[in-house]
Amino acid sequence: MSKLAKLGRLYMGLLAILVGFLPAGSAPALAEESDLLGSAPWEQLGTHEGIKLGRKSLPNSALFAVRGETEIPANIDQVASVICDHTRWIEWTKSMKGSKLLKQESETRKIAYQSFDLPWPVEDRDVVYFYSAERKNRNGELVEIIGKTTPEARKLAPASIGTRMNLVIGRWHLRPINPSRTHLVLEILMDPKGALPSWFVNIVQRNYPVETLTRLKEQALKSDIKPLLIPTAADSAQTVAPIVESASPAPTQSP
Repeated sequence: MSKLAKLGRLYMGLLAILVGFLPAGSAPALAEESDLLGSAPWEQLGTHEGIKLGRKSLPNSALFAVRGETEIPANIDQVASVICDHTRWIEWTKSMKGSKLLKQESETRKIAYQSFDLPWPVEDRDVVYFYSAERKNRNGELVEIIGKTTPEARKLAPASIGTRMNLVIGRWHLRPINPSRTHLVLEILMDPKGALPSWFVNIVQRNYPVETLTRLKEQALKSDIKPLLIPTAADSAQTVAPIVESASPAPTQSP
């Protein structure tokens, strides 16, 4: 395996995407979703290993936001538990070196730190962010988990082990299909910072949802995963506004 291929595979673990894609098109968000990444349509990148892939270009950004959509053969509360349980992220997140809880307001509102071990010559990376989970709509069926690097998170962060990444926005949208199956949409814009060129980051991140959601499926099926009790939106004290900052300045030439 070439050095570039190895770096690409390991870098995918930082954010938790080049084969068999279908022709591009545009994909609207689900009717019950609000799009935190703006109103522009998602560009379809086809289906790979049962996961529908997409990406979105943003104003004044060299990086694409990426999207994955799939079904998880597990109860929605178990899936939410896997996503929110910082003590077990290392079990299913590729290249993760460690994680630490910096602040906990409740079981569903936390500030967390993650670090990732990358091979030379790529510098190790870490990220700190606030995340929350809440039930949406009138009957509380939908679950939304949102993460973002906030000013408070930056203040609480330990010294970086290398390069500090910026989670511009990350959103998990969960909807029950039946008591033992969950429809899931992942949308994320992560700026890895440092010297990695934007064209390389866009290639790697393109397939990020495939590995992340495949590993999440495996984790959600473990017998010791405990369901997470998630409050409704009315009980939550904070909402996350649509992004107003860009990840990296747009290049003079797009890749």
